[in-house]
Amino acid sequence: MKALPFFLLVLILTCSPAFGCTSAVISGKATPDGRPLLWKHRDTSNPENALRSFDGKIYSFTGVVNVDSTSSSQIWAGANEAGFAIMNTASYNLLSQQKYDGDMDLEGIMMMEALGRCGSIDEFEKLLLDSNGSRGIEANFGTIDSTGAAAWFETGPLSFKKYDANDPETAPDGYIVRTNYSVSGDTTKGYGYIRHETASILFEEEYDKNRNISLDFIILEATRSLKHSLLDLDHSLSTLPDDENDTRLIPMNDYIPRSNSASTIVIQGVTTGEDPSLTVLWTILGFQLVTPVYPVIVGYEPPPALAYIDDDTPPYMNAASLE
Repeated sequence: MKALPFFLLVLILTCSPAFGCTSAVISGKATPDGRPLLWKHRDTSNPENALRSFDGKIYSFTGVVNVDSTSSSQIWAGANEAGFAIMNTASYNLLSQQKYDGDMDLEGIMMMEALGRCGSIDEFEKLLLDSNGSRGIEANFGTIDSTGAAAWFETGPLSFKKYDANDPETAPDGYIVRTNYSVSGDTTKGYGYIRHETASILFEEEYDKNRNISLDFIILEATRSLKHSLLDLDHSLSTLPDDENDTRLIPMNDYIPRSNSASTIVIQGVTTGEDPSLTVLWTILGFQLVTPVYPVIVGYEPPPALAYIDDDTPPYMNAASLE
């Protein structure tokens, strides 16, 4: 413990039985500059994360991958040169309503295909319609595109449910928060209910205060929040230890940043008339409390070496965070 800097003296513990994510899609009408945002705070058993670029069937794209042999076939959030962006959270409560006997957990492959061939949310929705009944997926997909569209798709093997962030009946304030269950699924099952409540409170407070949801808020506050909505706790900066001799242990179950939090990406889209290739990936490639954010513009390839891989070696930023 003495070898660790003071901001690591809070030992992160977890007993969560599932790996998940906390996320949101924010339409341009809810942001200060009119550019839509897509947030994915990633929890996973693969702590080595990186950026990688690909040439798809139609579009080139860049996104977050695992640093292992699967990085050439699966992507976990990204955006393409047409301005279409996508991410996912695992959903654990759709299969009880949609029976499927085929291979599952194929959302990383689905997102690879979508980024390579879809230039808009409408085209992605068509891809889902065409694959109804034949896809091994139980996930929520968040999407934005260069037309200003922003939507969630709660997706099972047989069907999906779309939620439009620009629809005032669905999203009165222009944003939608999701974790690891689907609202359209069996809400006696799934994970992330406490994290969903925490993130929802954070977003509501921010929107009530500023009438918008900003990039800075998501990166500096939401993805690094030490609040627990059920226990009414907040381990804010004021409770951090003064020096390395304070070795209190704080169990971090059901907080947004957890021991298996591996990366965060906030994809900032474009407004009408802007070049879609100027979509920005604001990327935290490591545990969020100790890792800086680095912006990468989709149209500039490849991303810089400190965040990018073309083999199975973690990039500098991720390796430094893990150390």
